[in-house]
Amino acid sequence: MTKKILILSLIALMAVSCAKEKIVEKVVYKKHKNSWQRESSYSGSQGILLNSSVTGSRLNLLNIDDWISFDTSNNWHWMKLHDLNHSIHHRPPITDKYFALYSDKSQSVTLASSAAAHMMYWPHFHLPTYDSAFVDINDSWMKKNSECMIINDAMYCLVPYLTKNNQSRFFLIKPKPVWYADEFLLSDNPDDAIVKIVTPNVEDEPAVYFMDTYYNSFFVTMEGDFFKMDTIGNFEKVLDKTIYQMVQLSDSLIAFGFDKKTYLSVDKGETWQEFFDVPEDNSYNYLDFTMIDNKIVAYSSEYTNRLYHLYIQDNTFQLDSIPCDGLEETHITSFSEFNNQVYVTTLSGLFYKDLKDFFGDKR
Repeated sequence: MTKKILILSLIALMAVSCAKEKIVEKVVYKKHKNSWQRESSYSGSQGILLNSSVTGSRLNLLNIDDWISFDTSNNWHWMKLHDLNHSIHHRPPITDKYFALYSDKSQSVTLASSAAAHMMYWPHFHLPTYDSAFVDINDSWMKKNSECMIINDAMYCLVPYLTKNNQSRFFLIKPKPVWYADEFLLSDNPDDAIVKIVTPNVEDEPAVYFMDTYYNSFFVTMEGDFFKMDTIGNFEKVLDKTIYQMVQLSDSLIAFGFDKKTYLSVDKGETWQEFFDVPEDNSYNYLDFTMIDNKIVAYSSEYTNRLYHLYIQDNTFQLDSIPCDGLEETHITSFSEFNNQVYVTTLSGLFYKDLKDFFGDKR
């Protein structure tokens, strides 16, 4: 049966209570080919897409100027974010609950509901107010495609930063959830949030190279060591290796090190053991991972046109190429599996493909 797909069509714009919000209500369908299709609505600055997430029946997108969200019935919300002065150099994290933006100009973190940012319940956190030693967010040594902050499933946002005496610290921010007309929102009063300061005991220069979250814990690489942090603020070294990427496989965690080895944890990151070697190809250091159809997908944010299905079987590491027709010369920033489609955000637009065709004939 021929599948019909959703095409983002900005045809009918309606004014609502907030003048900045627009809703699109008409859908156009066309046949889907077995290649990546570009969504023509995203061009220029609107095509510089930084991240995406899925909240129930809504797909949420962030570009350098806008927040966009639409559902499976093609109801759209769109809102300008440029007044927040967030920087393209600090890639924002987004989850199914909320997203976070950092502004160099105001030295502030702003949080907003991923699926209902148009409601404008946005708590703003002026970071020097909480720590007078604050200088800047500490993400300059992270990989190009790294999120400048990390949000876990318990709704804590981890913000790395530097102090005036070049010390590395972290903010742990948990906003207060509120509900209005069945919409999940955040209290816009920052005093309702939990804000903690964590100071790790790390010698030498305090660069942060990598951050991720699993099982509501945070994992951080600093100065050749790998740390685990809980939401209380306990900061513990778990591996004396420089880890640049992680992935979850069933109930296990696998960490990739710059020493061309991987490390395995079967106890939620408490302890680690050497697992298997990574091929001697430096481009593997630039791979990011996501899950599509419960399978591990590896992609490169540093090199264009690199997309793989990652296999880990019998202590071996394999990469099987995934068709990239239509994604040539693009820099991928995120994937989202939504409404039987795979959506890819890039720095040059939005692309989509049927989920059933994603892995090609090799699946």
